[in-house]
Amino acid sequence: MLILVVVPHLSKFNVLDVLLRFNLSINQLRGQTYDGAADMAGQYNGAQAIIRAKQPLAIYVHCSMHSGNLAAQEAIEAVPIVRDAVSYVNQVSVNLLRSL
Repeated sequence: MLILVVVPHLSKFNVLDVLLRFNLSINQLRGQTYDGAADMAGQYNGAQAIIRAKQPLAIYVHCSMHSGNLAAQEAIEAVPIVRDAVSYVNQVSVNLLRSL
């Protein structure tokens, strides 16, 4: 069975707590992915290291979506007209959401 748990603003101190709340056994965990922040991906003290110590089969892979997002942000910032257009669309969407 494959279960994907996506939790924004997760810290290394509550990863195991989230598994417990979803009633997921760490014994069945086979993979984990986070952004490259040391708090999550750190080889010795990050969340992936804490989980690997408890479940060696839970292999860590850097989140490719996060890498793609960083690359897209860099590309947008490099072209002023694109940067301004994206900023404008963002401002319009924020104003629309506030008016609801």
